This record gives sequence, C-alpha cells and structure tokens, in this order.
Amino acid sequence: MSAHRKPPRSHPRLDAPRLRALRLPGIEGLPGLPLDSDPPERRRAPEPLNQTLGRILARHHIRLAACPDTLLDDWAELAGPELAPRIRPGKCEDGILYLYAATSADIFEIRRFKLRQIEARIRQHPRYRTIRQVRLQLAPSR
Repeated sequence: MSAHRKPPRSHPRLDAPRLRALRLPGIEGLPGLPLDSDPPERRRAPEPLNQTLGRILARHHIRLAACPDTLLDDWAELAGPELAPRIRPGKCEDGILYLYAATSADIFEIRRFKLRQIEARIRQHPRYRTIRQVRLQLAPSR
C-alpha cells in the first residue's frame, strides 16, 4: 500500500458551471472578479410576524392557550377574597384551567368545599366561557 493517495478526480460535467463562471470577463472597474453565473435568489415578499407564526403553528397543529392574561387581572373577583391569596391560575390547555395551590391541605380543602363555586364563577364570566373544567395542582417549586 502506498501512503500517498491521488486526489479524487472531479466529474467534468459537474465542474462546468464553475469553470464557465471563471472564464467570464471581469466586472468593469474590478479586474479579475468573475461574474456570478448562479440565478438570483428568489425571496418572498415580507409579511407580518404574527401571520408567519400563525401559519407555522397551524401547520404543526399547535394551539395557543385560550386563557388570556386578563385572567390574572380578574382573579381576585373570580376566586373571591378568601381564596385568591391561596391559589393562582396556571396554564390553560384544551379548555382546562389548572390552578396552583401552595400546599396539599389547601388543595384538599378547596377541592372539597370551594371548587364548584370557582367553576361556576368562571363559567358565568363572559371572557372565560371557553374554560370547561378546572383542575387543582400543587404549585411547582420556584
């Protein structure tokens, strides 16, 4: 075996466009630079970012949460003065609102005695009619 290998030969048909570009005359005022033989880029017309993101999300079947940020503003009214400091709204997926409580004792008490009242208040509010179920969870550690 020889330690020296020959460089691979390139196919003449594949190198033809490159060689043709090298043989073209230079640009006036810039001697030695060949003209570019590649076709110009085809670009789409610019479109607003929200349209682009909406199209991408729809293509991948991703739906944004139905719970608006106004839920945080209305939370004291929806939960009531007793429960608002003890639970907070979390994510909202497929019409299910997840509420986070600090302790498991709070979850037990709210689920047993107050959950139906919270669900009724949320369903009666005109902004949150898409929420069809409320679930309680232990708040993730921060």
